[in-house]
Amino acid sequence: MKRILKACLLLTVVSSMAKAQTKDIELSYTKKADSVYISMTNNTEKDLRVKVELKVTNLTGYRFPISKSVDGGQTVPLITLGTVPLKGWTYNYSYWTKREYKEGKFGEAARLLDKTQDEIKNSILVFDKDGCSRCDRTLAYFEQKKVPHHVLNISESQDSDDLMFRYLLDAGFNASVVTTPVLVVDGKVHYSIPNLDFFMNDLRKKFKKRAKAGK
Repeated sequence: MKRILKACLLLTVVSSMAKAQTKDIELSYTKKADSVYISMTNNTEKDLRVKVELKVTNLTGYRFPISKSVDGGQTVPLITLGTVPLKGWTYNYSYWTKREYKEGKFGEAARLLDKTQDEIKNSILVFDKDGCSRCDRTLAYFEQKKVPHHVLNISESQDSDDLMFRYLLDAGFNASVVTTPVLVVDGKVHYSIPNLDFFMNDLRKKFKKRAKAGK
């Protein structure tokens, strides 16, 4: 019995350390009989998709990282683990998050721009930032050539920045730096574009043909 009580005390210390290090997502547990019920709390106001990786000692039932959605300010059950009889048990965790959008990415863009989803889908979505000469050149070209587009400035809005990175993550982006502008065309994400002038001209032709076809 003493060994089990000591393990629970150690778990409390480990959990406290994790809480001090992680501000957005916090794991907590409830022990009943031979099971440990672990819950996950989202301490932010944003709906998140969270990937949690556990490191456990003398706990059974965990094999792979867990991916789960949790609304802002909410707590959800994460996993139930079994304890190894007469042995001390501990867990620690690391996690990764990305924004979760119940109305989808186009729905979030429409909300930020106060437009309909159809208006967003039938134009180019441009993520730009302050001081970006490539962004300025892109927007000036689109305006001159009357290419339909909508702009979200990531320097002015954290929500726009979050949305841009959700698009990038879903597109397989795994680098540490992205070159703006980031463009979304027909749902496909384009970033760190090497030949921007050629790309913009190609888009102009595409949307010109679309306008002629009445689409």
